[in-house]
Amino acid sequence: MINKQPIHFRIIAILLILVLLCPSPVYAATPDIAVPTASYYLDAYTAYICPIGHGDLQSWWNVYGAGTQVDLGALSIMVYESSDNVNWTWTETFTHNNYSNMLSHNDAHHMDYIYFQGTRGYYYKALVTIYGGDGTTGDSRYFWTTVEQAY
Repeated sequence: MINKQPIHFRIIAILLILVLLCPSPVYAATPDIAVPTASYYLDAYTAYICPIGHGDLQSWWNVYGAGTQVDLGALSIMVYESSDNVNWTWTETFTHNNYSNMLSHNDAHHMDYIYFQGTRGYYYKALVTIYGGDGTTGDSRYFWTTVEQAY
């Protein structure tokens, strides 16, 4: 004699098995998800390259401060170029001294971009320096953006 359970018990059992067998989601560094940073001044950040056509590109950054910061954003963006996505050459640097939109003041969140011209078919990435500070001290992080091909 087979013991038949009500249908809802079988559905719950199947769902539990599926949950246990499926891999857990991973917190990935994608353009729409900020990367956790564990800093007194910085809560999370992300940056990426966005091709916009005709060889033109934008380098975006998105920074969340650990509360309101006196200075928050990108200190510098060093752009690198490659024709084969293997060998990279530094092409130009953008700094907050020359581009006032790179840092915001008295904010808890700052998102913006710089525009640059590339060559169609070439690959681009950037080394970004993110910063958050209270006016006297602060914290910075260096990291690479995504790699994108200009079109």
